[in-house]
Amino acid sequence: LPPCRRGRKQWYQRRVRGIKYHLDKAVELNPEDSVAWSILGNWYFEVADMNRLQRRWMKTFAGVAAPEGTYKQALACFEKSHDIKPWIQNSYMLAKTHLRMGNKD
Repeated sequence: LPPCRRGRKQWYQRRVRGIKYHLDKAVELNPEDSVAWSILGNWYFEVADMNRLQRRWMKTFAGVAAPEGTYKQALACFEKSHDIKPWIQNSYMLAKTHLRMGNKD
């Protein structure tokens, strides 16, 4: 945690932006890396899966807005990862994302 309350907002903003920046950079540098696409899909899934209370907590206590992400973005990343190299964890996340989106086919 940051050393003082005054710097907390900037500290959290740097961490959140840093994580997303490095995930985007990983898929940009190696678009055929299925693991990078899967991790980026997990980022979007977890952000989309945040409930109102979690978003409010970030705004109130961390002083930053929750990052943006959708299940549609997560699904695109998981599908890209699956096209490169199918693996069980990715198949699970594909199914879970489809369920969250209401696609029961």
